Amino acid sequence: MAARPYHRGMARGEPFTVETPRRLEAEREGDHWWVEAAGRRVRLSNLPKAYWPDDGYTKGDLLAYYWNVADTVLPYLRGRPLTMRRMPDGIEGGEFYEKNAPSHTPEWMPRCPVLDEEGSKTIEYLRVEDEAGLLFVANLGAIEFHPLHSRCESVDRPDYLFFDLDPFEPITFGDVRAVARHVRAALEALGLTSYPKTSGATGMQIYVPIELGPSYQQVRDFVGAVGRLILKADPDRVTMEWEVSKRAGKVFIDHNMNRQGANIAAAYSVRPQPGATVSAPVTWDEVEEGIEPGDFTIVTMHKRLAEVGDLFRGVLEEPVDLRPALEALGMDPRVEEAEATGAPTAGEGEPASEELTADPKTDDGDPAARLAKYGEMRDFAETPEPPPVPAGGDGRSFVIQKHEATRLHYDLRLEEGGVLVSWAVPRGLPLKPGDRRLAVHTEDHPLDYGEFQGWIPEGHYGAGEVRIFDRGTYEPLDWTDDKVSFRLHGTRHRGEYHLVKTDRDWLIFLGKGSDAPQPEPPPAFEPMLADPGHDPFDDPGWRFEPKLDGVRTLAYVTTDATRLLSRKGRDQTAQYPELDNLARWTNALWAVLDGEIVAVDERGRPSFERLQERINLSAPSDIEKARRRIPVRLYAFDLLWLDERDLTNEPLEERRRLLEGIVTESDRLGLTLYLDGEGERLFEAAKGLGYEGIVAKKLGSRYQPGRRSKDWGKVKAVKRQDCVILGWTRGEGSRASSFGALLLGAYVGDELRWVGQVGTGFTEQLTLQVLDRLREIREEEPPIGDRELASVKGATWVRPELVCEVEYLHVTKAGKLRAPSFKGLRPDKAPQDCILEEAP
Repeated sequence: MAARPYHRGMARGEPFTVETPRRLEAEREGDHWWVEAAGRRVRLSNLPKAYWPDDGYTKGDLLAYYWNVADTVLPYLRGRPLTMRRMPDGIEGGEFYEKNAPSHTPEWMPRCPVLDEEGSKTIEYLRVEDEAGLLFVANLGAIEFHPLHSRCESVDRPDYLFFDLDPFEPITFGDVRAVARHVRAALEALGLTSYPKTSGATGMQIYVPIELGPSYQQVRDFVGAVGRLILKADPDRVTMEWEVSKRAGKVFIDHNMNRQGANIAAAYSVRPQPGATVSAPVTWDEVEEGIEPGDFTIVTMHKRLAEVGDLFRGVLEEPVDLRPALEALGMDPRVEEAEATGAPTAGEGEPASEELTADPKTDDGDPAARLAKYGEMRDFAETPEPPPVPAGGDGRSFVIQKHEATRLHYDLRLEEGGVLVSWAVPRGLPLKPGDRRLAVHTEDHPLDYGEFQGWIPEGHYGAGEVRIFDRGTYEPLDWTDDKVSFRLHGTRHRGEYHLVKTDRDWLIFLGKGSDAPQPEPPPAFEPMLADPGHDPFDDPGWRFEPKLDGVRTLAYVTTDATRLLSRKGRDQTAQYPELDNLARWTNALWAVLDGEIVAVDERGRPSFERLQERINLSAPSDIEKARRRIPVRLYAFDLLWLDERDLTNEPLEERRRLLEGIVTESDRLGLTLYLDGEGERLFEAAKGLGYEGIVAKKLGSRYQPGRRSKDWGKVKAVKRQDCVILGWTRGEGSRASSFGALLLGAYVGDELRWVGQVGTGFTEQLTLQVLDRLREIREEEPPIGDRELASVKGATWVRPELVCEVEYLHVTKAGKLRAPSFKGLRPDKAPQDCILEEAP
């Protein structure tokens, strides 16, 4: 533990004894201190009071700590109902937990009303959204911050799971670290990345961020199942006994903490322990090296954060789909909307006797009063959102805004009484009768918000991109406190919808009697192919794009799912989990994007060799490890389908215009650049950057699915050829147990010909992988009638099914590849795609 700071100032009644990077500028006025925070003047009290008497730390030191780590700790508190562990007289005084907002809470402090676990009453939790809220809560003597495991807009669904490791004497923290390593190994075997933190007391927690969907029951059962596996593997050190007397000398894995309404100290929360320890995220290397809880205190954390930053960001930014892991443990991965929210299906039960949120239509007809909450939650000097200016009229407009905040959701807003009454729908509006989806009623918005598109800055409520997804008019059919029925007339959504209030939130569903046609899913497409063998050229009638060295992919994107299909129609979604929700960056009900999945090398250049390491993986744990090591991005260059429209007959320029209109570029989804008319210039630039070449596309051309067209042409800077493997030759020396070379074929017209052999470019691991694939398709006779091929000594033949890619110098007069080098297998390509691109 670091040396304790001097605290001579305590004798003089000074409030601060710990040196911090940023001074808490508190001005004293009588018995109180005042601080400017987040544009507000916050009152503080009793700053010199000793909160850790033995260490000399004061209440002022507690407040100064939170003031300095605000940017780091706030992301783990924002949007979450907060339970406060209050100790107004410090760690040696009394303590109590408080959930409801105290009676003297200022109006600007946001609340989050939530039904209690019995469903009998509403708890008015506080929400900590900014520095002002952080200081207000800490000033209450809340040493610890205990947020719930879900957010206010989806209180019935956790967005992480965690393993709470609680040691019982005489066990040591070394045993806690050992059990933590068990947890990590079990999670890695299930393809899950985990994030450890010290509890700040005697234990640890290991977090896994998950995509919104599984219920608390599913998450709790999952943690319990994994815990029992660890118990079976290490019964001398692990226990899951509920009777406390039976836990002595073991580490208790408390899976029951993953329940609705439960809470635990947040990352970077101070703990009421000697030394003023902090619940600190750590690396797995530090767990191996032997960290202790006392290493992290309100004194040491400032230097640590400056050195390592926020080690817990993955909990916010890298949620994973838990369903494959549930399936791996034999658990049901399905998530029923009503079951997961704890709500009855639409039409069942009675309205809740206590309200979770304000009614969507109030008796107060004053728009200004209805917009007060909206105004309190935003700082209009820093956010581009429109201010809460009331408007008259009783129009019937509606807007749906796609909001990429902490979690993607769709905000439905209906004009009523001079405001926009709003619901957040996580998965978007349903498209067919019988599909019921969660809707969370939120604060009323001003009418001007219906025109808003843009970015809400980081650190502000709802930070992220907002785009208009649909708009139009609606007909109100029925509007009460418990049910809102209406008919939409939008560009994407049409028909009769019902919003029904349940005992916790709302459900939205499409009326069974709705006669409006709903969008049909797109048909199955095959990608259009380019004509090979072109030289660079300039032409004002052509568009030129860089040729990226990746895997060709058609991405079928909906509001709640993405499918990635290869050139051969193989579903490769599971191989690239970071691309499984492209709806976050694609503004459409239905879209089919044509593009290339690309991995880059250390210089940022597309590298098929790196991507090759991911192409043939199937085990979830292997895929997850490769994802962390070799991230990929989908570069889209064409749009085949948008909502209800087949775009394949539209000209190239129109398809690209529509593509640019729906895609927000990110680290997962990008757009290829293009240059009109100047093919030679782009070719030289591509060659200089080490790209494979360029693709020429005729302006005005339509998309021809499944056809190799002269409207598209490949211009290669690097000579590469797709080949069909015809067999292999016997290896010698270090490769005596595998093969010496692969025998290669390619099509010339309709005829498959032998074009040479390749024996370089193989790693030892790649050689074994290729040989395993070849043995599965072994044949007794040569696959083609070529006498020269049949005379190759020591050859073993295979069915001509497996495709690979090679790089070469040129094609000889005899039609053979000169000096080929193996680049990788191409399971995404069919044998008939292997056309010899260079004439002898």
